[in-house]
Amino acid sequence: MEVFIGTYFKHYSKEATLLGMANLIKSQIPCISSRILVVRGLLAKCIQDSKNRILGEGDHIIESTDFEFVGFEDITKASCIQHGTITILRVTKGKIALAWNNSDPIFISKPGMYEFDSPDFNFDSFRDAEENLIQLGSKKIVQVQTGQVAVTYDDGLLKVLLNGTHEINSSTHIFHRFLSIQEKSIRLATLSAKEKLSHKSINMKQSKKSNPTGHQFHIDGDVDVDSDLTICETKDLVKVGIRADIFYSISDPEKCIVKIDTDELEDLVRETAIATLTNIIRSTALNQIAQSSNVSAGSPHDQVRGAMPNFAKSNEQVYPSAIPVSPVRNDEEIHPPPSAPMAEFFDKTHDEFMSKVCFVFA
Repeated sequence: MEVFIGTYFKHYSKEATLLGMANLIKSQIPCISSRILVVRGLLAKCIQDSKNRILGEGDHIIESTDFEFVGFEDITKASCIQHGTITILRVTKGKIALAWNNSDPIFISKPGMYEFDSPDFNFDSFRDAEENLIQLGSKKIVQVQTGQVAVTYDDGLLKVLLNGTHEINSSTHIFHRFLSIQEKSIRLATLSAKEKLSHKSINMKQSKKSNPTGHQFHIDGDVDVDSDLTICETKDLVKVGIRADIFYSISDPEKCIVKIDTDELEDLVRETAIATLTNIIRSTALNQIAQSSNVSAGSPHDQVRGAMPNFAKSNEQVYPSAIPVSPVRNDEEIHPPPSAPMAEFFDKTHDEFMSKVCFVFA
């Protein structure tokens, strides 16, 4: 007789038909032949003579009294099929299979079907090939994009990886973080302890990402339009608010990492620039800073009509620009040409600021 289970058939001996009872057939008459029809896109899992087997597409006749059919697997939906010690991996384009083979990590990146039959093979996971860091045990693939470097330590010694794909196979070669060497801008404003803590937390999270996007600073609560001013005292003890930015980039990553805690780099640049700018303003008279000769204090209508200096550091250069304090109406008032004393102040401030800041970070 025949028993149908999907596309799986069991054939029994002729003696089984004399008993006429299905329960006796299954319990007393052993199966001598099995037929499995595997259609395209499926795999059949079975056990024959106490060994795991996987059958591919086709019509299979198995002559055995020790045979057990386990089930079908759809290879179009499953990327990993496991049956006892047998593992079949389907690696698609853009994916990398991570696994252990004899306690060694292996990466499979070439698309195709792979079959392993070993008790020492263990599949771990699939990862996207575009990830910047792929790691399994001591094996690592580090992809460094243009505009950043990878900070690693090989036997405790700093090793900076430049842009490109790097494969590491040593257990003592440890990946630490990615570090952006692109130009960044910082608003020179003194932060409170709470703001510094929030800012540090954001920077640490971004440094662990595979593709840092640069500085992003968010503070909860209402935003004060004057909260980003640096308050300084002039030579004649007059307090002025300065809105300034500094632009910086890392030209020597290895030297920077050795000398400075990169998690504190932005705070260090900000505090150094603020201290330098404050000392410069303290040695400058108010009439040297103001763009107009009509200088007064009091109501908003009596405020200085003109601008405060805006400093920018880029490739070891500082570019001053003007930001109006009071509302203006036309383009000429928005960017008025600096007077001779103002231009002299900009030049002096630029040279002094650059010499002091560059000396600190030399």
